[in-house]
Amino acid sequence: MPDRAVFSDNLKDLATEFGAERVRDTPISETAIIGGGVGAALAGMRPVVDMHFADFIGVPMDEIFNQMAKARYMFGGQAKVPSYYVLLTE
Repeated sequence: MPDRAVFSDNLKDLATEFGAERVRDTPISETAIIGGGVGAALAGMRPVVDMHFADFIGVPMDEIFNQMAKARYMFGGQAKVPSYYVLLTE
C-alpha cells in the first residue's frame, strides 16, 4: 500500500499491521467513505471509518440517517450495521 498518510503518522503502518486487503485508501469523498463503510457493514464486515475532520460530517448525512440508521428496519430486522466512525475535532 502506498504511503499517502498526510494527516497522521499513525496511519502509515495500518496495512502492515492489519494486511493490505483490510485497509482501503479511498478518495476524498465523504459520501463515498461513509457509504462504503455502511456497505461493508451490511456485508458482514466491521469497518472503522476515519473522516479526519468533523467539519465535513454534514455532507454524508443521507448515508448516516437514511441508510445506516434505517437499514435494520428496511430489511425487516435481518440486517445489522456494526461499524465505527472516527471524527477528529481538532
